[in-house]
Amino acid sequence: MRTWSFYSEADGRFLSRRLTSTDRNAREINTPPGYRAIEGHFDHLSQRVDLESGQVVDDADLAQANRVRMDREREHSSSLQRIEQLERQQLRPLRELAVDPKNAEAESRLRSIDEQIAELRGQL
Repeated sequence: MRTWSFYSEADGRFLSRRLTSTDRNAREINTPPGYRAIEGHFDHLSQRVDLESGQVVDDADLAQANRVRMDREREHSSSLQRIEQLERQQLRPLRELAVDPKNAEAESRLRSIDEQIAELRGQL
């Protein structure tokens, strides 16, 4: 069983997917256009192929960029989840306002929830 990682001919960055197979032809068939295969299992988030030397190198800039990107994605996802929670909280004040359109307390809670949602959407 052999494992190949695929790296870009343009910048040496690895794809996140790999190929593991005993079939010698599998590598050629599964290598995407613009990429090359290299035997081994490499980290696409922190390693790349140095195109001049052909060696796999650790890339601190790539690792940092990926950490920043993943942190942003986590924050984005967290904001979306919080918006979803707040939207569910709107149901009770909306029902209370449907029964009594003059319910100032329900209107205040609804306004507060809307403000929180607007603030979160501004961060997206």
